[in-house]
Amino acid sequence: MGSLFSHIQSKLISAFVVVVIIPLLVVGIYSYKTTSTALTRTALEGELGKAKAQADAVSSFLEGVEDDVLFLSKAAPMKKLLKARRNAETMDVDAARRELEREFMAFSQEKGIYYQVRYLDETGKEVVRVDSDGHHPRPIPREKLQNKSGRYYFDDTMKLNIGGLMVSPLDLNMEHGKIEVPHKPVIRYATPVFYPNGTRAGVVITNIFAERFLSLIKTRAQGSTNFMVDAKGFYVAHPDESKLWGRDLKTGISLLRDLPADKANAMLSGKEGTLEHGTDLYGFATVIPAGQTATSWKVITTRPRKAVLAPVIKFRNMFLGLAVIALVIALVIGRILGKAITEPIIYLTEMADNVSRGDLDGTIEIKTGDEIESLAKSIERMRMSIKISLARLQKRMAARR
Repeated sequence: MGSLFSHIQSKLISAFVVVVIIPLLVVGIYSYKTTSTALTRTALEGELGKAKAQADAVSSFLEGVEDDVLFLSKAAPMKKLLKARRNAETMDVDAARRELEREFMAFSQEKGIYYQVRYLDETGKEVVRVDSDGHHPRPIPREKLQNKSGRYYFDDTMKLNIGGLMVSPLDLNMEHGKIEVPHKPVIRYATPVFYPNGTRAGVVITNIFAERFLSLIKTRAQGSTNFMVDAKGFYVAHPDESKLWGRDLKTGISLLRDLPADKANAMLSGKEGTLEHGTDLYGFATVIPAGQTATSWKVITTRPRKAVLAPVIKFRNMFLGLAVIALVIALVIGRILGKAITEPIIYLTEMADNVSRGDLDGTIEIKTGDEIESLAKSIERMRMSIKISLARLQKRMAARR
């Protein structure tokens, strides 16, 4: 009888698990996957939106810079100095030089974004130079002026025609042939200037405080980490300063070293987009410096997938807890129902065995209010019929004797 009880109970418990747990698992897994996919897609779109917003902020910062350098090259003090230098009139040159110096200082004071404003003659020698910390411009004495011939920005600008514009790569400023310490990232805008007779007279060049717009990129926004790389993938803005300026400092640290080549190249070659790598989600957008078409930078934002999926992970954990509770409830209910069903069956089986052995005295009675009670009544009627028939048979046999 024990084996019968265990067998029926096992079937009932299995049925409960199938009916309760499997649908719950199917619904839970489907909900988890669809929610995860939706959250990931939304997060990727969010990262792209952040990258584009920061790229726009950098572009906005650089708007008007090309007009500034062209304005300086055509300003009256600049023309006066070029005329005086062409005529080789020392007194006029000195006066014109001081006037241009004052012009550069006023310009630097008003704008506040230029680290250096300079005029270099056709040999690369600095003629007028004003440095600034962003608030207080100061002229550089003649004895400290340098010759920049051989520097790419001077040589490249000298090849341009009237109105031409040179936009340098974003790099670290150099003084006396060495990278300045502490590091000062700059981007240079330069244009050639000409003597009244049309011959080349040098270049006007402005060095912009790149830190002003790079600081916009470093700002952490809504759980994302933001950085910017140049066209070759070298970091120019990053929360981890040890990664910066891999090209200038010859460290080789770049996006191509930190990510698989296919992922890094996808960012560098695409205008904007999103991608997933490992446990992180990325969005990227392009910045083309004002006045430049050949050079571009990439603003990249990244966010851990686990941060994005925190709500669905919480749901998953809650769901697993509910599944365990449901399983326990199913086992308990299965056991209770198994007992409720098998005890009457075992009772009927025992009573049927008694009847089969000729024990017709015990009344068969079950109060379950279901089919088992009906079955018990049928067996009871059968027992009574057998008992009555047996009594009649015994009476006839006694009469014959």
